[in-house]
Amino acid sequence: MTISIGRPMLLHRMVDEAALRRPEAPAIRCDGATLSYEELARRSNGLARVLLGTGLARRDRVGVLLGKGFNVPVGFYGVLASGGILVPIDPRSPVEQVVRILRATGATHVVSEAARRDVIRKAVSACPEVSHVIGLEGEEDESHRCIPWSTVFDEAGDRPPDVGVIDLDPCYILHTSGSTGMPKLIQHTHSSAMSFVEWAATEYSLTSDDRLSNHSSHHTCFATFDYYAAARAGATTVILTPAVLLMPGSLTALLEQERVSVWYSVPTALVQLSLRGDLEARDLRSIRWVLFAGENFPEKHLRRIMQQLPDARFSHVYGSTEVNVCTYYHLPAASELGTPLPIGKACSNSSTLVVDEHLQPVRDGEAGELLVRGSTVMSGY
Repeated sequence: MTISIGRPMLLHRMVDEAALRRPEAPAIRCDGATLSYEELARRSNGLARVLLGTGLARRDRVGVLLGKGFNVPVGFYGVLASGGILVPIDPRSPVEQVVRILRATGATHVVSEAARRDVIRKAVSACPEVSHVIGLEGEEDESHRCIPWSTVFDEAGDRPPDVGVIDLDPCYILHTSGSTGMPKLIQHTHSSAMSFVEWAATEYSLTSDDRLSNHSSHHTCFATFDYYAAARAGATTVILTPAVLLMPGSLTALLEQERVSVWYSVPTALVQLSLRGDLEARDLRSIRWVLFAGENFPEKHLRRIMQQLPDARFSHVYGSTEVNVCTYYHLPAASELGTPLPIGKACSNSSTLVVDEHLQPVRDGEAGELLVRGSTVMSGY
């Protein structure tokens, strides 16, 4: 490989650097199988070359519609290595939603798989700007060309393409939650994403020995931690598939078997684990951090799971998709919890201020609107 080890400011370079340091180290675990950092780098670089071979230009949008599995990180890093902008799409999305996202982002390419054939075929037929679909074969017509995954793997190689990406280039486009109306599309740069990644890897002391659980779907901002923060540390991401997530008992068995050390999810998932996962029957001492965000955590359930996982530390992380995470609060012991649960203090790369309707700072204890500035703020809607 030609990349030198240094402080990465581009998301995809972290995989090449991890592969250079420890090529055989596990980057991804899924359904009992392993994808090493070396193979992840090779496959990602292969996808990048295939995309560039189709005429993809720097900053072109690429939709990624994949179910959980090894192809998700390959798709992520391959799109980024090509200089494209990643547009993750919820694999459960109906055709109408896929069409809306592809049209809104102006995507020219889609990375998908045979399991999503029907949705992709219908969506692409309604989006004439899409010229290529990676991951399907035998489905092309006059409007687009299909390239199978086998071609991507044939192009796998050590040398990443040099497309002149800089840290201020956009890297991915995500949806907001839509809690205040129609979901918005927001765009992050390599710099804003890496700012969060660097903070998270440092704050939670991630190392190559860690195993991070990937609970949420890849179209959410949770994936930024699950995949990119893991790669920054050369750690392993353990993908939790839908089949496992449906059965809390099977999930806790997998957490024990995979020796997961860092968990990140919405509180609802932790409540289900606490109530139905039979945690006391499992050896989960490997879990050292439990991070949660996105919802209120009912106090009784929070206390319960903290008692069930006495060796873990708990952290409430807070923020919107526009900033990923802006504040955090490391919880004290369950017996010392207060209510309501605070959102904590600003991350080291952010500053926050609570203001009234006139944009004036409020007094302690008064309600207001939270303003955030810092290096993790998105580049725009």
